[in-house]
Amino acid sequence: TVGGCYEFPNKYAKVCLEKLTVSDYSEYKFKVDTGVDLSHSGVGAGTNEKTLTITSESKEGLVLESSFGSYKTNTIYLWYNSTAPGKLAVFYKDTTDGKAKFAGELVNATFASINYKDTKGSDLKLKVQDQHASSFKLVMTDSLTNNLTMTWYISSNAVNSLGSEASNAQEAELSYNNQQIGTKDKDLRAEYGYLVLNPSSNGDRDQVVVSVPADQVKAKVVVYGPGGTSSTTEGGKIKKVVPVTTTVAKLDTEVDPTTVGKHLILVGGPAVNRLTAQAMGLSYPTYGSSGLLPYGEGEAYIRVYDGVFKPGQVVVVVAGWEAENTRMATSLLQQYDTFAEQLGSNTAVKVTSLSASGITPA
Repeated sequence: TVGGCYEFPNKYAKVCLEKLTVSDYSEYKFKVDTGVDLSHSGVGAGTNEKTLTITSESKEGLVLESSFGSYKTNTIYLWYNSTAPGKLAVFYKDTTDGKAKFAGELVNATFASINYKDTKGSDLKLKVQDQHASSFKLVMTDSLTNNLTMTWYISSNAVNSLGSEASNAQEAELSYNNQQIGTKDKDLRAEYGYLVLNPSSNGDRDQVVVSVPADQVKAKVVVYGPGGTSSTTEGGKIKKVVPVTTTVAKLDTEVDPTTVGKHLILVGGPAVNRLTAQAMGLSYPTYGSSGLLPYGEGEAYIRVYDGVFKPGQVVVVVAGWEAENTRMATSLLQQYDTFAEQLGSNTAVKVTSLSASGITPA
């Protein structure tokens, strides 16, 4: 939420959502409607029809594109017609006389767009697909190629419900890309920035309600690093969030430091870690009893090596006389902001306790 922050462990850093770029929204509804008068269309429809009705709050919030022409309106009707090729006929409310006018048959095609301030044209398009005798899908596609898909069911020769059960929200009746969201009980924000309002409660009323922004929404995000330093970005985009599927920690026998395209943190002394021994210029294994280590009993050691394996690669060694000393040093690094003054510009330090007084240059 705006004003909220995510803080990393040990207060290492935090990311805060400072603001959104758009605050102006307009509501659009997709709902099963009864008692609709389509009798003025001249195609045999009556005065009391059941339709899938799409409405906007603004007078010209929808643009209907058909073989008959382009029409700006605030209401579009999709009517099941058992004699039509695709079983759906499309109508729009004439803004001059308020009557429903016929705009043609609809067969698996894009037929309209959202028209609200700078959200217009190809930003949000409406299309029908997967038309069958018992159901069809209405899809709102944004300019970022995301899809909000609504599945509408037909019975008794009429559009009857959102999902297969009337007046009962179902998970599969509404989806965003490949994620089913029909029973979510909170407002959900799409990548473009529109809000899908409480799918569960609206699904119980056989409707989908979308709050459309006046333009694509971007966020101003502030990242606070150690010591309170900050970096701000506005309007950037994460195209895809993916899980980490490879291990971020490996054994010393699993890594060739000369071919790894990353900097390294080596944990464990030269008695247990081959790469630590190599970085320190020692043979493996080298024990404390050798007298060759730059730290002694009860101490841990942290050192930064530059280019020890290959040019441009930074290697940090975190080692201790005993395992408990090594754990203490790793905990200290996790709290870098707390001990930044003591660590300073030193390339090597010895650590005897998790405190400022326990850190000395080596």
